[in-house]
Amino acid sequence: MTVPVTVSDASAPVFAFQNSKDSTIKVGESFNQNDYKVVGSWAIFNNYSGDYSKLPNFEGIAKNSDGTPQVTVSGNVDTNTPGIYQLTYKAVSTSGAVTTMVRNVTVLPKESTTDWTMNDMKAVGYINYTPGYGIMVYTAPATGAKGQRLAHGTSWKISQKAVNANGDTFYKVGTNQWINGKYVTFSPINTITPLKGEVKIVYKKGYGVNLWKSAGTTGGFYTGRKLKHGTSWKTSGKQNGFYKVGKDQWIQGDYASYKSY
Repeated sequence: MTVPVTVSDASAPVFAFQNSKDSTIKVGESFNQNDYKVVGSWAIFNNYSGDYSKLPNFEGIAKNSDGTPQVTVSGNVDTNTPGIYQLTYKAVSTSGAVTTMVRNVTVLPKESTTDWTMNDMKAVGYINYTPGYGIMVYTAPATGAKGQRLAHGTSWKISQKAVNANGDTFYKVGTNQWINGKYVTFSPINTITPLKGEVKIVYKKGYGVNLWKSAGTTGGFYTGRKLKHGTSWKTSGKQNGFYKVGKDQWIQGDYASYKSY
């Protein structure tokens, strides 16, 4: 690419960089400060439209114009430490014309929570939120809420998985449609497995476990009651890891021991 610089006359040297003058890399990635070509003057360089790829014989071009410019680069880029670094490039032609320019190099942390690793996948996911409610749909992972929601218990085909450095997960369920993975399970959640037996609360002596209005803890559906450690309760079914111990009364299976009749 052509790099705009201020020069005193048309015979001043001109730099061309392979990618861009200012660069951005991540910690640990390589950086080549010498990824440039330089010709002796604007007049010669303009014959090639400022195109780096059209300068295969730039050494000869420079010699045929104003000699080979002498280039010095000052400054340092520490590719192991995040930050913004500056390199100063100075080219002097044989006639004494000078071009000086500053190049900014940004080194980003190796892992950024805004970066997502994408992987293709084929699966069916089930929305596991709160009965009667739904989860937000985004145009990209964690970005661009569409105002659309997917209802609890519905199933959707998943084509991609996105994970960031924090372990946050989003799933793609359509074109520009992403949902938060913490509300997705890969087994049906609306089916109650019939049971005939009882559960014993296994928690801590002197304490109890919460009693929920539905087979889930999301959405504030706590009944306000607790079932004491060591007590036993009749159960008629299990859903999404919860035991049903009455009408709109559920306890988490992690704190219960089941025994069939």
